[in-house]
Amino acid sequence: MTADQTIDIRLCGPDDVVPLADAHVRSWQRHYAGILPEPWLRDLRPSLWLGSWSALTTDGRHESYLASVDGRPVGFTTVGPAKEETGPAGSGEIFTFYTDLDATTPVLPYRLMRAALSALRRRGLDPVRLWVLEDNLRARRYFSACGFVADGGERRTRIAETDLGVLRYVHTAPAGRRHRPAG
Repeated sequence: MTADQTIDIRLCGPDDVVPLADAHVRSWQRHYAGILPEPWLRDLRPSLWLGSWSALTTDGRHESYLASVDGRPVGFTTVGPAKEETGPAGSGEIFTFYTDLDATTPVLPYRLMRAALSALRRRGLDPVRLWVLEDNLRARRYFSACGFVADGGERRTRIAETDLGVLRYVHTAPAGRRHRPAG
């Protein structure tokens, strides 16, 4: 990315379903290479996620944000109240957080994370939880750098006939910053 490129992070609506699904495929192909089967990743298509994105952008519980560089979608996040089994009432959750890092600079993921945390804190949701694949060491390092801490929560999931461990991370607003936008 050069100094004259523009980073834009904005709240998504129903018209953003296709760009979100496209970014979803690219990010999974990049970040899950070596974790999920290559043929399965290669065959991923945006149509797999169109229905999910349509629901997430219109359900009123979730907020999705799309990050673009010069108008090209390169990342996204979806946030909302934590699922009951994930955390106590009043906590938030980051359900998706992906970037196409070849298309951006290190600053974009941090801006996207700031948008996610700010959206949750504006809604009074704290602490914030997220789940990350155990084998995705790069993502785990990134979330730790953003102030998330693994809290011991674990579960198993199955994607593309692959059994995977998933770890829960938690982020608590610093004292004096609760329920106000982070960053």
